[in-house]
Amino acid sequence: MNIVLHLQELDNLIIEHTKPPVTSMLRNKLSFAMQQAEAHSDAVAKQEQTLARQIESYVRLEEAKTAGDAAAAQKISELEATNTRFLTKIAQLEDYQSHFKSEPGNEGMIGGG
Repeated sequence: MNIVLHLQELDNLIIEHTKPPVTSMLRNKLSFAMQQAEAHSDAVAKQEQTLARQIESYVRLEEAKTAGDAAAAQKISELEATNTRFLTKIAQLEDYQSHFKSEPGNEGMIGGG
């Protein structure tokens, strides 16, 4: 049960089972405790709201990170494919160049041996 409710029950018991001036003295003391308990309860509620918002933000950031990671992986894959194509073309050009250099009569030409 909530502490504020317990304090309210205690206040009711003080009213029912005490006589003035004791009733006033006890209720004054209890009033401070009730104010503190209510303030604490409000602070806890605000903290819970803040934590809930932080969790939501964390989840959104994690989802964005996952999406970003997937996009980065896709881009890396595309770049690797492009790199493979370039390396294949370079190898083809090197084969062509070595073949061209090895043919008789190409020694004096640019790039010739």
